[in-house]
Amino acid sequence: NASGSEVKDKETGLVWQRCVHGMQWNGSTCTGAATAQDWVVATKTAAEAKWRLPTQAELEGLSEKSCSDPALNQTWFGAGPYGWVWTSTDMGSPDGAVVVHSGSSLIANLIKKIPLFVRRVRS
Repeated sequence: NASGSEVKDKETGLVWQRCVHGMQWNGSTCTGAATAQDWVVATKTAAEAKWRLPTQAELEGLSEKSCSDPALNQTWFGAGPYGWVWTSTDMGSPDGAVVVHSGSSLIANLIKKIPLFVRRVRS
């Protein structure tokens, strides 16, 4: 179910922003420049806009298991940019959080001070 700049997943009920933070949906793809943010800023600005960072499981759920590079459904989310995206999941360390690569679906734990892409979600 897709409407404008948001996509609703019928299975989970989650509503996703089609584009990473800083980009805009033009009706068929994401345009503009992505705005990378560190984890603290990403969490704060998402909450101020009535969104949140997805959990690791939620973000991994966007990956098309039959696709790679990009692993995201381009009909729903347009083209790129591809790179590391923050999740709200930490790895047991106050300094690190889980990230998922939007192109390959790889998972890593990175320091929260690094500016990365942000894809917002809400229930």
